[in-house]
Amino acid sequence: PIRITTPPPPFPLGVTVKKGDNKSSEFLEAASEGQDVLIITMAVTTTPEVQSEFIKPAGKAGIPWILPK
Repeated sequence: PIRITTPPPPFPLGVTVKKGDNKSSEFLEAASEGQDVLIITMAVTTTPEVQSEFIKPAGKAGIPWILPK
C-alpha cells in the first residue's frame, strides 16, 4: 500500500483522490471506473509485469486509452 507521511498538497478543483491498496486489482478496477485515460509513469527499471498489474484492471473498467511508460 501507498503511505503518505506528510499532508499532500491541495489538489485542483475536480481532482478526486482515491486511497486504497495498489496491489488490489479490485481497488484499481473500481478506481478506474469512468476514467478516460491511464497514464503510467514508473521508473525505467520497472518490469512489464508491474505495469500489467495496472493495465488489466484499467481495461476491465473500460478505460479506452492507456499510455504505458
